[in-house]
Amino acid sequence: MEKRHQIPIVVDTWEEESLWVDSFDFIYEQAELQGFRTNKKFTNRFACQNCKNPVFLKALADESRLHGHHYYFSHHKDAVCPWKSDSTTVAEIYAGVEEGRLHLETKRLLAHTLTQLEHWQIIDIDKKFIFSADKLNRAKPDLHAQYKGKDVVFEVQLRSESPKVVMTRQEFYKNKGFQLIWLSATKDNIFVDEDKGFVKQVHKDIAFCNRGNWFIFDAIQAEKSVKKGQLQLIAMVWESYLKLDSKRIKYDWNEYKIDYAQLTYEDGETFYKDFFAINKAHKDRLRDLGRKTLQENIREYRVHNWNEFLKAAKSEWPSLEVDHERKWLKALFKIDYESRELEVKRKILEVVRHYSKQGEQFYQRWSELENKLAKVDSFGVSRNMNLQVVEKVLLILGYDLTSHLNTKNKSHCRAVHNFFDYGSFIPYQSLCLKAIELSPLKDEILADENVLKRLHMPLKMDCEEENKSIHGFLEWFASEPRLKDVELVYEQVEA
Repeated sequence: MEKRHQIPIVVDTWEEESLWVDSFDFIYEQAELQGFRTNKKFTNRFACQNCKNPVFLKALADESRLHGHHYYFSHHKDAVCPWKSDSTTVAEIYAGVEEGRLHLETKRLLAHTLTQLEHWQIIDIDKKFIFSADKLNRAKPDLHAQYKGKDVVFEVQLRSESPKVVMTRQEFYKNKGFQLIWLSATKDNIFVDEDKGFVKQVHKDIAFCNRGNWFIFDAIQAEKSVKKGQLQLIAMVWESYLKLDSKRIKYDWNEYKIDYAQLTYEDGETFYKDFFAINKAHKDRLRDLGRKTLQENIREYRVHNWNEFLKAAKSEWPSLEVDHERKWLKALFKIDYESRELEVKRKILEVVRHYSKQGEQFYQRWSELENKLAKVDSFGVSRNMNLQVVEKVLLILGYDLTSHLNTKNKSHCRAVHNFFDYGSFIPYQSLCLKAIELSPLKDEILADENVLKRLHMPLKMDCEEENKSIHGFLEWFASEPRLKDVELVYEQVEA
């Protein structure tokens, strides 16, 4: 039976954003996904949209996906949620299973090889625990050796393992000052498919705890080691390639035949090539190009939310790391979206100003604009809104519409009268009160004697408004960004 992954949306608690899980492998690069799986600082970053419990990122081999794996989120064991999957995890399947024949043979082969090499001394083979300085934590490596007096531990990893186990071992040996080298037994053992196109997730987890590296040791490397007098390994390295013509960085696993002396051990990580340093150099080179491209093309996207913007940004800037550029991206999105909002508000003002001058003959222009804007929920515009009411609302908000309907003639105060003096406006009295509350000219309006006189009249709040959606339009139009820079007198608009 096909396994169902039942969390469609997660909340990024750091940024207070909701994200579709299906967009993760498109939005985020492989290195970022690995960070979510293996870096402790991300442990409680994502939560289930439904129950708000912390969730963790999992992976399932899938050749059709961008990175060779389908990434999805699961609840922790004790979480209660209707979205929770009851399927057994890979870690549970393997719990308590004894090490296989290949695992044991690899340890023995490595031990036999090291005994024949100069400067190597075997301390223990899978027998003794190594304790932390405070004796509270312990680990039992597959093989503990010393090279020129320096402690080196080897872990042979053939099967799936949870990222937590990988990270815990990595941190333990780092604190001990022991170099940790993860080994796979054969090249065939590292792939999830017969075509050898995709590497197992456990090796990805290990690699990205070691700057994109893990290593292979088998009978061929053992023979070469004895012949050369130096430990020979195959380094599997996740590498990036800069493609300036397509503004992309390509990634792939590459194989290098190396000896132990070519390895670097730094900050608890063992590596032949530093993927993150090399990749950063490539991305720094593409960064200026990517930013320039986004700034030039963002006006063409016409996106209405953050998730749509991220997808558009990744299309233009394929190597984009969202977390790294988040602050800049947020600012760019805000500027673009608000500038387009201002354009819409300017267009509405233009249409209402012409209507105020030309009357009903210009109503068709309003209907056309109204039909277009009604398709976008965030503007609060719907079809068949009362244009006369909209006109009075804009006057109360302090906008000049004609040479006669402007703040100099106190049109913002006189507009209030309509909602108390004329039957067609009376059903909108609550709208009028809200417009006054949102108006930057509120104090001036409430200081007007004629306005106060009408506000002290009995309000007909029980009247059913003809179109409640105008409330949404009012709140949107009065919100930031405000049209402070387009409060033009009628003559300027005409000019």
